[in-house]
Amino acid sequence: MTPRDSTCILHRGDGVVGIGHIARFAPDSMLAADVWWEEFCADLENETELPGVYGTGPVAFGSFVFDPDRTSARSVMIVPRTIVGRRYGISWITQLSYGDVDDDPPMRQMLPSRPHIDDTHPGTIDDDRWLQLARQAQELFFSGGIEQLIIMRDLLVGCTAPIDPRWPVALLTKLFPQSWTYLVSGTIGTTSKLLAQVRDDLITSRALTHAPRQHDSTECHILDALTGQGPIAAEHTQTVESVRRTLASFSKSWHRPQHPGIVTAPDGNYLASDITGVADGSASSLSVAANIHPTAFVTGTPADRARAVLSEAEEVDRGRVSGPVGWIDTMGNGQWLSDTRGGQIDATDPSRIHLFTGIPISSSTTPEDMAEDLRTRVRVLMDVLNAH
Repeated sequence: MTPRDSTCILHRGDGVVGIGHIARFAPDSMLAADVWWEEFCADLENETELPGVYGTGPVAFGSFVFDPDRTSARSVMIVPRTIVGRRYGISWITQLSYGDVDDDPPMRQMLPSRPHIDDTHPGTIDDDRWLQLARQAQELFFSGGIEQLIIMRDLLVGCTAPIDPRWPVALLTKLFPQSWTYLVSGTIGTTSKLLAQVRDDLITSRALTHAPRQHDSTECHILDALTGQGPIAAEHTQTVESVRRTLASFSKSWHRPQHPGIVTAPDGNYLASDITGVADGSASSLSVAANIHPTAFVTGTPADRARAVLSEAEEVDRGRVSGPVGWIDTMGNGQWLSDTRGGQIDATDPSRIHLFTGIPISSSTTPEDMAEDLRTRVRVLMDVLNAH
């Protein structure tokens, strides 16, 4: 990877890395991006020694805004000039050009250096304002059928020199090898939320549900949920059913595990179920992701109603954080991710990064307890930035 023009999606030592670009597109929607990519591929001359192999050949990376109706950010699609992939110990390289293709592999790069953090301060809202919003959400919105609402808080971090994005990528892959680490046009983070994957004839989406905050009865609640009992299990079942209904539109058959598993992270635990379907061939990974987003994991429950409420209740412009991010190949295969935390390196001042994180607000927990949980998540983000 190079310091300024690289993209990547990495998971368990495998993944795809892009260097440079031969095309960029700022789509108004994911479906518009899907049409653009299909038309781009139709005009593409492509020779490969791995025909039809998942993730090989030309690839486009994408990073999409969370809500196009309330953001100043723009979605982006990038077709890299050089693509390096690795899976199951096998690596490959793809070179793209409008003229002669460079036969030489990418040059080795110097290792990235860790920047020194110069200042940290609240972004659009501070801790006190988030607490006010949490109280308002409980008082005003849950009477309207909202069970949970994910309200974000943001933080601005300044460094003494431009941030080399390879440094947080290397750090995140080291600290969270079981998660997907992503970097696309300055949007950076790590997540366990697989929004949509299409691999040959199989579609997969991971339903994630926020587990309760840490207290004496947390483990008992989680154990109940893992056996399909209790309110957390009921909430997770609702999320799974929402994903299943969407996948049914693109699948000839589908499968979900009888009981969820658990994903652990420094800032909390999550119930997880991987729902799979046999693809009917009608949709690409990008169009599947477009139909699943936004999920309850990044909005609240029920997802569509929570998203509508967020347009009034949330004061932070998430931009491309918690929007779908991922890649797609010429066959429509690909992986798309999302999360409730992440960062955006400032495009005009790369020495600054805008951090975001959020937690679910519910009627069963006091706003003060939720605010303390959020402070813990903010501390986790800062601990990651300060790690060596």
